[in-house]
Amino acid sequence: MQVPDLNLAVVGPIAWLGMGAMLILMLEVFLSRGASKGSEGLSDSKIGSYVVATAIVTLLGALYMACVAFAGGETVAFNPNHVLFQLDPFSSVSRR
Repeated sequence: MQVPDLNLAVVGPIAWLGMGAMLILMLEVFLSRGASKGSEGLSDSKIGSYVVATAIVTLLGALYMACVAFAGGETVAFNPNHVLFQLDPFSSVSRR
């Protein structure tokens, strides 16, 4: 069996967006939890500022990776016979 080659440069911007989404959710929960325990904590505007700053940083990371991949100029032709695009016998609709 041939091992498929994976192009991780394509997945990079999507990974940045996914990590940013999870980081934003966790950051908002952890920062707002301190404010809800009765202590002084952070104000809603500061929590919002930290969340927006985190979103901007992760979006800039995704944009940078996408621009680097685009500027590389590498073209890959679609090959339907590639191992990643072939279905196994159980998933294939066509009968042989």
